[in-house]
Amino acid sequence: MFPRPDFFAGSLLNFAENLLFPNNVEEAAPVCFTVTEIDGETITTTWAELRESVRQCSNAMRACGVQPKDVIAGFVSNHVQAIVAMLGAATIGAVWTGISPDNGVSAVLDRLAQIEPRVLFADNGMTYNGKPWSSVDKTLQIVGELKTKGLETVVVVNNIKADLGLDGLKAQGVGAVDYESFLNRYCYELGLVYSGY
Repeated sequence: MFPRPDFFAGSLLNFAENLLFPNNVEEAAPVCFTVTEIDGETITTTWAELRESVRQCSNAMRACGVQPKDVIAGFVSNHVQAIVAMLGAATIGAVWTGISPDNGVSAVLDRLAQIEPRVLFADNGMTYNGKPWSSVDKTLQIVGELKTKGLETVVVVNNIKADLGLDGLKAQGVGAVDYESFLNRYCYELGLVYSGY
């Protein structure tokens, strides 16, 4: 056909809402299994838990001033916290991008510096070959560059038993908070409560 018709002009679709609320699922049913290299460590997340975490995450991002089309980045492994951050960004209409913490600083900056994220979710480390490896030093270097590109907040996921590096991040002039505090308290400390998706 020529000219091509404009289908559904002006309509909006929320990607996160459609993923979080499919038909015929039970709240207590598992939706996600996070499995690591640590023997016996499997985390099961239910639909109810995922929905609540995404609600809290999007609230906290809104409290930080995140708007539609802002960029939210993840320097994170494949775990439920990464899914929550991605869906939290999508509920607002923000753009999500992620890169694995096993990448080097220059590779991360090649990707993230050009898109200028406002919020960065970063693992404090990862487990590889049965050993924990801290990524705090890499995160500090990455944040040092990204803060000149508009980075305002870093949310650190406690992925291994190691330092989160919050003091070093705050010293660089960005807001820094651990993931659990970000979801549970951060938005309330900033005085904003938004209950919807």
